[in-house]
Amino acid sequence: MERRSLFALITLLCAGCGGPREARFPPEIPGGWKLFGSEEYRVDTADASLQNAGLKRWLRGRYDGPGYPDISLYQMGSQAGAFEMVQKWRSEKGVIVNSLDDLFIVYRTGLAPQEANKFAAAWEAAFKAM
Repeated sequence: MERRSLFALITLLCAGCGGPREARFPPEIPGGWKLFGSEEYRVDTADASLQNAGLKRWLRGRYDGPGYPDISLYQMGSQAGAFEMVQKWRSEKGVIVNSLDDLFIVYRTGLAPQEANKFAAAWEAAFKAM
């Protein structure tokens, strides 16, 4: 009887567990940014390193506001694939990369590094709140 109760409890707890978040763009980011446009690209046109790491979906969004941020979202097959891409990324001026769940995120902005970091943090908070 205890085994059934434990199984039922685990089933109930896991029913509320969410899987990976859907790759999409928050319409507004605190600090004065509004989504200007977004588009989806074919996976087979992405860089081979992304495809080899398990790329499932590729989107790009642009925001109107300070620095006019441009964000590429790469939905990978796993969290490990997203993290692998962060580890392999070569540093680039004006670019911040991060992983969130199974997403590899590339932020390109015309902002100073400290302001770009603030934007990236605000974007991630808005994404998590969706």
